Amino acid sequence: MTTLTIDKIDFSNIERRLRKQWSTARVTQAVEEYRKFLMMVRCKIRVSPCPDVDVVWHEHILHTRQYASDCEEALGEFLHHTPSTGNEEEAELRSETYQATLASYRILFCREPPIIWSQCPPSIVARKKRAVSEPNDGCDC
Repeated sequence: MTTLTIDKIDFSNIERRLRKQWSTARVTQAVEEYRKFLMMVRCKIRVSPCPDVDVVWHEHILHTRQYASDCEEALGEFLHHTPSTGNEEEAELRSETYQATLASYRILFCREPPIIWSQCPPSIVARKKRAVSEPNDGCDC
């Protein structure tokens, strides 16, 4: 049963750690977008995070007791993280899931995802680079 609202989860420890590497504005936006990622999960939407959201997720997971409790209370279940294996079939699936995540974001939040969502996850960038013979300067996820 979900009793904790996602906007009430305390990420102060995570924010403090990330501020050692990132600007306050970047941390604030990444945490805000992680909350939206969790909202999509709670809506049973299959999602794939952008790199900054993935970093926040990893930091959340490191606080194992808090993470397990937050998942149970806010999502009603434990949210498992499945790291990339790097194989081509998985990369294609992750690319499709990422595109679906962006489409779901537009529908659920009635707006375009902010610029941090335009950063391609590394597995997608690697697949795209293998798919073309010349350098790929941009990301057309």
